[in-house]
Amino acid sequence: DNVKKVDDYTVAITTNVPLSEGLMGAIMGVQGICAIVDPSVVEAHKTADDPWANKWLQFHDAGSGPYKLVEWSPNDRVVFERFDDYWDGPAKTKNLIFLDIPERAQQRLALESGTIDLAWNLLPEAVDELKNESGITVYETPAWSITYVAMNCGKKPFDNPLVRKAIKYAIDYNAIINGIMKGAAVVGQTFIPVGIPGHLDATPYHKDVQKAKDLLAQAGYPDGFETQILCQPTSPRRDIATQVQQDLAAVGIKAEVVQLVSAQMYTLYRAQKHYMIVAGWGVDYAHGDSLVKPFAHCCSTGSDAPVRQLAWRNMYSNCELTALVDETEKVLDEAKKLEMYKQIQQTILDDGPYAILYYPLNQYAARDNVKGFVPMNNNSYTEFWGVYKE
Repeated sequence: DNVKKVDDYTVAITTNVPLSEGLMGAIMGVQGICAIVDPSVVEAHKTADDPWANKWLQFHDAGSGPYKLVEWSPNDRVVFERFDDYWDGPAKTKNLIFLDIPERAQQRLALESGTIDLAWNLLPEAVDELKNESGITVYETPAWSITYVAMNCGKKPFDNPLVRKAIKYAIDYNAIINGIMKGAAVVGQTFIPVGIPGHLDATPYHKDVQKAKDLLAQAGYPDGFETQILCQPTSPRRDIATQVQQDLAAVGIKAEVVQLVSAQMYTLYRAQKHYMIVAGWGVDYAHGDSLVKPFAHCCSTGSDAPVRQLAWRNMYSNCELTALVDETEKVLDEAKKLEMYKQIQQTILDDGPYAILYYPLNQYAARDNVKGFVPMNNNSYTEFWGVYKE
């Protein structure tokens, strides 16, 4: 009842709570999180246990885009066929085939041999080499995601803000961005990435061994301490964890790196059982609203918490900050809302449990006969309507 057709080109949407114009635009617009589906198709596949047919929609199509889903074989391929009656005209390519090639080295070989035309999720060093390879074009754009190191404030000594700040000054950000990532990253230390309204442009932390040691001494740990860093057993997260381990050793902190597959690592993370972790977070839509709750909303570290995301996982409880996060939802003045986001980011930057390392670049490599491709910021949105092969 809260979504109604006004005429052939107008829809009226009534929300349960007031939303600012900027927030509504980010949710509904390009790279947003909304899609139009055919209600008659959904209705035909609903069940008593699944009234919205979500299980059926996982592997089937009821959408309104330029392509139709014709095959989804998990861990193998996804096949799309052009929808010629698309409102903006037929797409330039009749069929799209997405192959699941989990090994990044195999992706590169498939691209170079011509088995595939476009690849992403390649290793940074591979992309760096492909930039100089004849017949290949590399596309880059800042990703709406964050790579960070987090500390569990529920475990000593990370309950001490001086220790958290010491670790932020111990890390060699340049070695990570230009060494491990080969420059495939944007410098940033606040949780709203550059390019998204509300981003706070502040990067106060840099490698300063003496300052980190002084902060540890003030916190009561002049000789450092022992801890543990969780990470995935893949590049670049594994390499970042090793770099952070080396950086912490330089200030007297002995850290054991524990490599776990994603399912195991995130199970521990979501149960608040880690000490430190190297992880990432993606942006759902281009607005600070999608980030302030995950990174800053926590007034209880128990099971009663209404939001159990990153601040909760890292047991960073700040009731005053949480109240400010809640207040942003009620503000319709977009400029005021964005300033509130910056205030929240400043508090997290100064006191929070994250050492934000960088914002990754989305990197794609395509054969030169691929035309019309435009890289997007959102990891889950890629536009193929205008893409074709010569």
